[in-house]
Amino acid sequence: MIQLPIRVEKELVKQIDRIVKSNSLYRSRSDFIRTKLKEEVEEENKKLIDSLALEIKEELIKRGAKPGLMTKKQKKEIADEFLKKKKLI
Repeated sequence: MIQLPIRVEKELVKQIDRIVKSNSLYRSRSDFIRTKLKEEVEEENKKLIDSLALEIKEELIKRGAKPGLMTKKQKKEIADEFLKKKKLI
């Protein structure tokens, strides 16, 4: 792990401390913040994946894909090409 110095409003720290103290799910302030950051990143990744899936589907349709007529390999090739163009792989 790396340390990430951040500045946080005093009132927010008080609220976090209150949550940590009343909830055995979190061992410390750092544990709470780390958990919430992970959850937020996972949620943002899901949104990105959903958005990309829709764009890939639109690209497949634009290229004349018909349900059941393209092989998985063909769909994967188009999806990979699309993701490379977006510089995501």
